[in-house]
Amino acid sequence: MQILDPDNILTEESKKRIEDLSFNLTLEIEIIDGRARLVPTGDIFNQVNFLQTKVASLERQLKALEQKAGYDALTGKGITVMVYDNMGNNENTGIVHDQDIRNIVNELKIAGATGIEVGGQRLNVTSAIRCVGPTILVNNKPIPVNPITIKAIGNPEVLASSLDIIKNQLRNFGIRMDITIEEEVRLSGQSNYER
Repeated sequence: MQILDPDNILTEESKKRIEDLSFNLTLEIEIIDGRARLVPTGDIFNQVNFLQTKVASLERQLKALEQKAGYDALTGKGITVMVYDNMGNNENTGIVHDQDIRNIVNELKIAGATGIEVGGQRLNVTSAIRCVGPTILVNNKPIPVNPITIKAIGNPEVLASSLDIIKNQLRNFGIRMDITIEEEVRLSGQSNYER
């Protein structure tokens, strides 16, 4: 074993003690009043094991945060909502607007949805739902319409019942909304996210 001590801080006794120690140990050297003292900190394999466990724990925490934030795929019980324009009505009132979608999304959030996707676009804190002419944009991307598909993960019964009032309001304008309770809903992650 080679000991590098360019400033000649270690005493010969300290260097001898270092050489006598097992190679698998990590050493901490404490310097007090110009004198070095060895402080054994444990087996390097134990430290590697501890750090690997810590990294795995941090990766799980990161994945959970990415899922909650909408940046990673999420799977769970939930609902699928299909919203259809009124096909027999050419008036503005029979068309699904961005405000209708935002109202549905807001109700789902209030009802405890842990993840929401609109037209294949996962929602996160920076998501926007808006109209540009006849096109509805989610995350600045056009989404398929008629039907507009909204998926939400959470307690399916609570999520479905939270939309009763909106469903009745939309029906008054000739807009149909179908809600399906699902055992497994899979939401995509935000596609433009980089770690």
